[in-house]
Amino acid sequence: MPGIYSVHDAIIGVQSALGGRGGGLRWLLRDEFTTDRAAGAVNGTLAEPGPGTRTVVDVESKITISSDALQLAPQVSAAYGDEELVYPPIARTAGRFIIAESMFAGIASTDESAFGLWKSASGNSPANAGTIEHFLWFYRNGALYARSGTTGPSQLSYAASTSYKFAIVLRTTGVFWFIKGGAFTNWTLFEITNANTTATLYPAFVGYNRAFSSQYIRIPDTLWLPTPLVSDGYGSNYGISDGYGHAEGIAGGIGAGGSGVTWSNAGGTWSVSGGKAINTAPSGLVQQISVANLSCADVYAGVAM
Repeated sequence: MPGIYSVHDAIIGVQSALGGRGGGLRWLLRDEFTTDRAAGAVNGTLAEPGPGTRTVVDVESKITISSDALQLAPQVSAAYGDEELVYPPIARTAGRFIIAESMFAGIASTDESAFGLWKSASGNSPANAGTIEHFLWFYRNGALYARSGTTGPSQLSYAASTSYKFAIVLRTTGVFWFIKGGAFTNWTLFEITNANTTATLYPAFVGYNRAFSSQYIRIPDTLWLPTPLVSDGYGSNYGISDGYGHAEGIAGGIGAGGSGVTWSNAGGTWSVSGGKAINTAPSGLVQQISVANLSCADVYAGVAM
């Protein structure tokens, strides 16, 4: 049982990174887009208030900064790799996370754009497996895909002209995905991926044929990982969770937890063998249930069967 997480787990200790411009935190990257810049005048400028430097590819001169926001206008002859803003690379560290705000002008049947962490400093494309690491693909007709390489996608829906905030939280392998905005009133864990381990990653906005804006992108130097409500690797006796059902629990440190929770049985006899929970049901019994009593109604459960 890899882990059960609260989907509304607040990012404790880094709330100032999730809302407002403020702080007290130290930053690896922070860009609030405060100075207006015309198309052709964004490349090579410093992130504001920093740190960070903007590197731009803008074949059709579509990238500007205005009204305290990055603006990516739709390309006429749309091609991925021809419109992107890339920041200096960061090193993969468990608990390192990137936060950005975005708003999209349309959700038509041809509209696309992307944001996330990429393997390359240029030429990034959702269609290019060589550049993909962890990215959000704002796809046609309001579909939102979270992908780690070619793993996924997880699909949500988003609305036009609505502000959304996204957090991509790095694991040693894979990421946690969070969203806030629109139908998601609170920060919501909507996906956990267990793929990809690239050590050097480039934060980037990638345009295509959709108008969208971003008020900020931030990477604090504070590390954080969500802690599961219950995690069980079924390594010894059955009945009390051991906290080893997820990678962070095995590694120890931030993100570990979920041990000491009692399983209540209803039907059959439960035991553990080879890292699995096994039920031996009496003859004729249809349901075999084991329950962990948690203090949260909305959860994300990762289960291996």
